Amino acid sequence: MFAEEVMELVELKPLSDVLVGLPGVDGLSTEQRKRLTIAMELVANPSIIFMDEPTSGLDA
Repeated sequence: MFAEEVMELVELKPLSDVLVGLPGVDGLSTEQRKRLTIAMELVANPSIIFMDEPTSGLDA
């Protein structure tokens, strides 16, 4: 599946079964949230993506 490939690309595959956004549940780190946001945009298969500092806050 394309979504699984994107999850692997942004290094979120280990979190693929985690529920996100539930109140009272430990959430994702800042880096993981940023990676998830990028992954969601990539899965939508846009013709172009504009990002403002997409790598800030990500590990090198």
